[in-house]
Amino acid sequence: MKVSYIKAFEDNYIWTIEKDKDIILVDPGEAKPALEYLEGKNLVAILLTHKHLDHVGGVEEIKAKYPKARVFGPIEIENLNDKTLKEGDSFNLLDYDFKVINTAGHTYDHISYLVDGRLFCGDALFSSGCGRVFTGRFDLSFETIDKLRSLPEETLVYPAHEYTIKHLT
Repeated sequence: MKVSYIKAFEDNYIWTIEKDKDIILVDPGEAKPALEYLEGKNLVAILLTHKHLDHVGGVEEIKAKYPKARVFGPIEIENLNDKTLKEGDSFNLLDYDFKVINTAGHTYDHISYLVDGRLFCGDALFSSGCGRVFTGRFDLSFETIDKLRSLPEETLVYPAHEYTIKHLT
């Protein structure tokens, strides 16, 4: 599995999961850099973790250019989804098995994707902290962090923002 990133906005990552010329995008908040990256490639799917515009803002423009790509996401963005997901769901794309984990706290219906020892976690977890708790439910955020702590230690984490230095200073 090849995983790369596309920089978006000031500090967002749009993650790519690639197999040959087939690509899955994770949280494409901005269309332009994603579309540039996709030139000559086949977009198979878009995975969304939650409803915030810096994660979903590019979806409609990308879908206009790649109408066969399927969008997977939580119920809070049901209007964008081809397939709405919840805790415990699983699916296969590019011969990889994806497991959906509820990672509420940042938003109520925030989800993360676990695939091949990799966690694509949107704003649920960063290198040095977690996303703002817009729900006001710190108990949900705590449950999420506790759940993620139970993953194998060798799990690679792919957050949607680069806040490491900001959070440590």
